[in-house]
Amino acid sequence: MLERIIESEWHEADRTLTTRLAGPLTLDEVEAWEDGLYRTSDAIPFGCTFAMLIDMTGYNALAVDRATHAFQRAVIPTFLAAYDHRAAYLKLFDDVGEIAAPRRDAICGAVAHVHHDCNKMESFERELATENERFFCTREAALEWLRTIAPSLH
Repeated sequence: MLERIIESEWHEADRTLTTRLAGPLTLDEVEAWEDGLYRTSDAIPFGCTFAMLIDMTGYNALAVDRATHAFQRAVIPTFLAAYDHRAAYLKLFDDVGEIAAPRRDAICGAVAHVHHDCNKMESFERELATENERFFCTREAALEWLRTIAPSLH
């Protein structure tokens, strides 16, 4: 059985918010992840520009019911919108307009997405990547990119 991972951490030293979701999950667990993400983000200082690592390694949409996946899929775009960042992968969906989210007093200046499906991440990287949003199939590569872009955020 796959390990369930639901965690979010704020790293003050490098101004990076990390979140991780993995395993076969219930709607209650995904809701708890969302709640934890927002609670963790309360530690982001006022006026800060920060980076974010979104690690979905081990999360498989086919291992959860449709309602749970639909809920999970909306969490990150809504969260990023609150920090003045539009998720690049929203370009994949024609029907997504502006996302209404209560504004927070910080800005997400860089986002690294990680998932174990390397073909998907390589495709997203080719089609959707921007100078401040990238897609990776290893956490290590994502962290390395965030370390290189971090100085430009301060």
